[in-house]
Amino acid sequence: MSTLIRCGICGGPMVIEKTQKPRYRCDASRGNGGTCDNSRTVMEDALRDAFTSAMLRYFDRPEVVAHLIEASKAELARAQRTVPDEKADAEKSLAETRGRIDNLVELASRGAAPTAVLEKIRELEALADKREHHLQELGAALEPLDAPRPEDVVARIRHLGVLFDKSPKDAREALKHLLDDGIQLYPLENGHYRARWTVRGGALFFVGTPRHKSSRA
Repeated sequence: MSTLIRCGICGGPMVIEKTQKPRYRCDASRGNGGTCDNSRTVMEDALRDAFTSAMLRYFDRPEVVAHLIEASKAELARAQRTVPDEKADAEKSLAETRGRIDNLVELASRGAAPTAVLEKIRELEALADKREHHLQELGAALEPLDAPRPEDVVARIRHLGVLFDKSPKDAREALKHLLDDGIQLYPLENGHYRARWTVRGGALFFVGTPRHKSSRA
């Protein structure tokens, strides 16, 4: 969960300390990048288990999932309104790049081309590939998506707990997509922490959401 955990006191990152039992501590409290009075640590396993349990309780409430699904639909609709203009700009940029490639190829075909020309052709071809990929992504963004079912959302959160054990890196990337600004930890007087986070509504349209057939009576 590194890069996701932030100190609720100073806002700085909480970094992992490689002890016998890994734990997080505010980096600024160690004099790195500032100063902070929060020197309290929290064990990695305890934080992960508490977080996944709290997320499951949160997403197991039908009214919460229903609200987030509606927020996802609204966010997706807003994003899709800008896609046609972005797609037109991307098509224009791609055409310009391909035109420059054609001009350089024609120049090179007239005789021995300088190394700089050949390198420029390779550079532009790589740029054209990136722009082609971006254009495909914009086209996919215009396709209608099925909103996730409540059970899909809960299944995804359950999968996060498993993912932490199998691939911490993939779990971290999934959380980056799900949360707006990571997880803030606020120290309490009893020695514990209170965690706060904000779920990004549009994140419910996540990659891998199974398309489902609507049932008809």
